[in-house]
Amino acid sequence: MSLVEFGEKFPIGTKVKYFPLATNSYFEESEIASEPWLLGHGEVVVKLKGKSGCYGTEHIELNEEVAA
Repeated sequence: MSLVEFGEKFPIGTKVKYFPLATNSYFEESEIASEPWLLGHGEVVVKLKGKSGCYGTEHIELNEEVAA
């Protein structure tokens, strides 16, 4: 998903599921805390509420259970 597409689909405050390992079903519930940006090598990342650092958007999904 591109930077613009992610920003439109997941605005700040969106409830999400973050999957630390793409090959695992374990996830953590969180909330988008920043606008997305590009790292130097082209990966789209974003900050999550209550977490330090940035997270690759390919590990983030909409939390449909709480999105209303």
